[in-house]
Amino acid sequence: MARYFEGLSKGVPNGGMAQFQEEMRQQLETSMHAELEKLLDTAMGVDKEVSKKDFDGFKKLFHRFLQVKGHRWTGPRYTDLQKTQSSPMIR
Repeated sequence: MARYFEGLSKGVPNGGMAQFQEEMRQQLETSMHAELEKLLDTAMGVDKEVSKKDFDGFKKLFHRFLQVKGHRWTGPRYTDLQKTQSSPMIR
């Protein structure tokens, strides 16, 4: 996906790269919000309330993720994976 955006950005005039990136962030965030709303519409009762709270938290986290510039996720580090697998909540 990063290569796709890099290819698109080559046609952006100087100074327009920041605007292009911001528009992409906004588009991704808007799209994600719409998909979560569709999922929320399928829930009922207490499940809907719990899901809404979870989705609100995820929206905030996703927004923070999109604000980080130049970060490329490379996957979990081995030590992080060990901590996760040894967590009592996972068992």
